[in-house]
Amino acid sequence: MSENYTVQDYVADLRATVAAAETESEILSTVRPLAQKLVNNRDAWIKPEHYEVDQTRGSSLYVLHEEEDHTLMVFAACFKPGRVTPVHDHGTWAVVAGVDGEEKNTIYLRTDDGAKPDYAEIQYRGDKVVRQGDAIGMPSGTFHTVSNESDEVSVSLHTYGMNTNHTVRCQIDPETGKVEEFKIPLREG
Repeated sequence: MSENYTVQDYVADLRATVAAAETESEILSTVRPLAQKLVNNRDAWIKPEHYEVDQTRGSSLYVLHEEEDHTLMVFAACFKPGRVTPVHDHGTWAVVAGVDGEEKNTIYLRTDDGAKPDYAEIQYRGDKVVRQGDAIGMPSGTFHTVSNESDEVSVSLHTYGMNTNHTVRCQIDPETGKVEEFKIPLREG
């Protein structure tokens, strides 16, 4: 690597991007290559504990940065082999970049009108596999699952417009349509 791009550099670029952008689409298209740049300089920030999975949950989230007002959340996420998250949204825009291993993101579209607060209908849209150096952007309202189908712990870099525990977000049971709040324990990282 020819340059040392740190989490602090990334956060400074995120702040400038969000301040200058007029649309969420602009934010996503600008943040994706920045996230890839940070992943390409992972030796500047990755720690061995970012691979330590909470065995009960099957995943762990390590906070790398969060603004005082809970915006611009950045964390490292790890998933144990075989882990599949519930179908969920983030309540904000998101960019996910692969650090180590691979994660399959299965994307869904919510098709109902949201009139029933405890019920939703979703439709499968496709799969996107994220490997080291890949990055995907998800606009607000995107529903997905994350699965690690490999035999190794996977690690990814997640960037959100807001800490997801401070947004209105939910998980949906694809079989029953039941909607529930979705909050995740975070670790300092």
